[in-house]
Amino acid sequence: MDWASNFFVATSMLQQPLEEELGEMEPKPSCIISDMGFPWTIELASKFHIPRIAFHGTCCYSLLCSHNLTVYNVLDNLKSESEPFVVPGLPDPIELTKAQLPGFNSSSSSQLKCVGDRIKEAKKAAYGVVVNSLEELETE
Repeated sequence: MDWASNFFVATSMLQQPLEEELGEMEPKPSCIISDMGFPWTIELASKFHIPRIAFHGTCCYSLLCSHNLTVYNVLDNLKSESEPFVVPGLPDPIELTKAQLPGFNSSSSSQLKCVGDRIKEAKKAAYGVVVNSLEELETE
């Protein structure tokens, strides 16, 4: 996680060159598909009136668990990083601790929290989501 901040700073340096390329493209792209870790692409999509589709490299199951933890506000009510809890909204009980969830623990730096907040906002503004999955991985 120590390198994550540097990674996000480095990838954000791609915004200006990509903006220049998009400004010169003819015909304009019909959409931008970008990794969810590049929240700045929502700004480019908006500027050029192009739908932005977020790509998640994780599976649908992982996204559902993450979504449910956020919607049900589970982590805010925990007394410690090691307190077990059941992920709500799943057909079978899955027990985890906050310490097992990278990116969700409270020890994240303020800079990483800021990036996380930008990713959440960009996800809300996205036209759609593409998920890395396959039937054999998620049969149900």
